[in-house]
Amino acid sequence: MAIWRRGFREAVGPWSAVVINIAVFTVSANFSVIADRPRTIIAGWDTEYEVKVKTDHGTASGSGWCLAGSTVTVSISTTLIEKDFFANYVFKGWVIDSEIISTSSTYSFIVTGPLNLTAKWEIEYNILRLSLMIGLLISIIIAIFLLLKRWEIRESA
Repeated sequence: MAIWRRGFREAVGPWSAVVINIAVFTVSANFSVIADRPRTIIAGWDTEYEVKVKTDHGTASGSGWCLAGSTVTVSISTTLIEKDFFANYVFKGWVIDSEIISTSSTYSFIVTGPLNLTAKWEIEYNILRLSLMIGLLISIIIAIFLLLKRWEIRESA
């Protein structure tokens, strides 16, 4: 059983009961006791917050309902993904409300409330590949120009 609000819930935690002056504890959501005399039964409640992790590239982990005060780790599967021959997507960090809070691919924090983390990616161009392509294009243009000049010289002779 849980009481839910946006990003927050109270979930039934450990039950406890006094049976013949002996304390009995269970973490089960279901608990049975014989009601043959007055008994004290206490339901424990745990506060949980929802942590959401979003990424446009790769795979992010760490989303889910987490106990208040617990340490949670979110991570991204890879920090570099090839976009095409000339560019890559590069992981730049974890963002909350448009602010980068960590540039590490793995980020640990203590849960104090609902949280939405987004992986920030930027496109970085491969300068070596771009330079090689530009060099190749210039070489082809020069070769065509020289061939046309040679052809023009033959035509005039």
